[in-house]
Amino acid sequence: MILYDTYRRPVRRSIVAPPADKFPLGFGGGVEMNKVLRPMTMRIGKQENGLEFSPDDSLFKKLALPCESPAGLTELNKHLENEENFKIAVTEIFQIGGKDSYDFVRRAMSRIITNGLAAQYSCLGRRNKCSFYTSKVDKLVIEAALRLEKGDQKTIESNISAWLRRSTERLKFIQKRGTDDN
Repeated sequence: MILYDTYRRPVRRSIVAPPADKFPLGFGGGVEMNKVLRPMTMRIGKQENGLEFSPDDSLFKKLALPCESPAGLTELNKHLENEENFKIAVTEIFQIGGKDSYDFVRRAMSRIITNGLAAQYSCLGRRNKCSFYTSKVDKLVIEAALRLEKGDQKTIESNISAWLRRSTERLKFIQKRGTDDN
């Protein structure tokens, strides 16, 4: 059988269907290849940043996250004062991902602080609340989002502000429902 391209020229068979020995994972073996390449690219990314850390260095294992009290958030801020800890935390947080900047902020913030604690904070500290922009956690989420290229800094700051503003609504909904799911 002779195959033709869009200009009705005869096409060689090897262009249409590559031989099986050229692709050991099979034609369309992208899933298997992704399983192999993803860990390799993660290791290369960590090496390029000069960060070699084990799962024991995880921010979520070292500290009790999500933070439920201002003391827990203060402890987290002290942990992030160290530049190496901050870089490791950024690398760990940006792996959370999200479809857009608000989704990333929602996913990251819900893993860092609870709704009950977030209800005690506002961006600038208005309405008798503590300021969140002065904390290292704010800079952590912004840095991770910028590294993911999920928007510019202004957009990310406004998304953090919106997430903090809606924390009381989420808290009331959770209390009404009777469970504590972030």
